[in-house]
Amino acid sequence: MITADIKTNEKKLIFFKVSGYSMLPFYRTGDMFLVKKFPLNELKKGDIIAYYSGFDKKIVCHRLIKKNIRERNYLFYTRGDAYFHLEGPINENLVIGKVVAAMRNNRIKMFFAMEEFIARHFIILIGPVINIAVKSMDIVCSKARLLYKKNLI
Repeated sequence: MITADIKTNEKKLIFFKVSGYSMLPFYRTGDMFLVKKFPLNELKKGDIIAYYSGFDKKIVCHRLIKKNIRERNYLFYTRGDAYFHLEGPINENLVIGKVVAAMRNNRIKMFFAMEEFIARHFIILIGPVINIAVKSMDIVCSKARLLYKKNLI
């Protein structure tokens, strides 16, 4: 889980100092995120959003995978780039904003179309395939352990 320390200003921009490993290999502990409050209807798959986690109220920054509307409220599902499982539903009142820039070693990286393209096509489309492969491997390993316990292999 990427968590953050907050520094705010009057212009509705929030600076986060990142800690954690869930967004590897793209982001790591020590990076800074610039988060801007954003209309919820404009958030898209592949955006990195900042939100309060439901159970301990830490701030989390993960990639948006899915957005639903239920009873006129948005529900968001996210995933860290290094993870295979979805987190959510995340209620709209927990969302802080969208990460619009990142900084590492005093170098600022703005988010442009190419990164969005990579995030949407690689992380979102390939991630579930990897997840299925990992689950299949778990099943194979479980069966092998069972056969080993029965002294069949």
